[in-house]
Formats: sequence, structure tokens, C-alpha cells
Amino acid sequence: MALVVEDGTGKSNAESYLSVADCDTYHTNMGNTGWAGDATVKEVALRKATKFLDNKFRLRWKGTRTNEDQALAWPRSNVEDIDGFYYDSDGIPQSLKDATAELAVRAITEDDGIYPDQENSAPVRSSSVTVGPISESISYVGGEPAGMTFTIVVKLVQDLIEASGKVYRG
Repeated sequence: MALVVEDGTGKSNAESYLSVADCDTYHTNMGNTGWAGDATVKEVALRKATKFLDNKFRLRWKGTRTNEDQALAWPRSNVEDIDGFYYDSDGIPQSLKDATAELAVRAITEDDGIYPDQENSAPVRSSSVTVGPISESISYVGGEPAGMTFTIVVKLVQDLIEASGKVYRG
């Protein structure tokens, strides 16, 4: 089945924020040699990356979806960037496309993909994280939840998410 890419119209069947061709260009430009495989492998990775982003940030995306029937969290309206400008409500921000590409290559190259099963073997009672203008301290009961942090992804979407809420963990 061919990958259905969101084009900013709020498609009800969209599966990805980025096409295989655009992801190929991104990784070529970034020198990422791990982005390999046939089109089917790449499409699956893009679906996984998009789903990961929507699931992880679903309660933190700024603005509102532009269409109640759209399959993905974007496009959105009333999303202001750090400089006070608004993103087009009929498009997908480039930073979200780039974050999708970054996660897609990890879905191919990481043994456990982007959703690894992990044990929390050493409980952390509290932690502080600062990413750009976002700073947060959290105290955990019973230890910090296990998970991976994809720093480049957080930096790419920081303009698109609310500063409040839990720190992003993979």
C-alpha cells in the first residue's frame, strides 16, 4: 500500500508527515547513510516515526487541529513560533518534517526501533531538563520511567509543543 502523506489539507487517511523522496533528500543532505532499504521499508519507518510523534506529543501540541476528521495531529491552527509568527494552518512545519526524518532513520537503524522495551533498573528520584526555552524539574515516585530521549527530535519540535507537561521521553 502506498504511503499517504499529509499535504496540509487534513487528510482523513494520512499516514506520514513526510514522503520517502523528501526523506531521502533530507538524509542525503545530512549525510545519514543509515537511511537505506527499499521503498516499502522506508514507508514503514515513516509511518512509525509519524505515529511516534503524534503519540508522544498529542497532549502538548500547540493550537488545534484544522479538521476534526484528519488522521494526524497536523495541520494545526493558532500555532505561534518563538518569534511570535504563526505557522500556516494549511501546511506542515519543516521542523516537524525534519523530526519525522530523524525518527524514521532510527526506526530502520536501531535494533529496537524507536519504541524499545526497557527495564528501569536504577530509580531516579528527580531530574531537571532544559531544552531551549523549556525547563522542567520532575520528581518521581518509585523512579523515573524508562525510555530513550531523542534530543534532536525535541529540539526540532520545541516550537510546536507547549512548555508545560512531562518531559519528553521515548
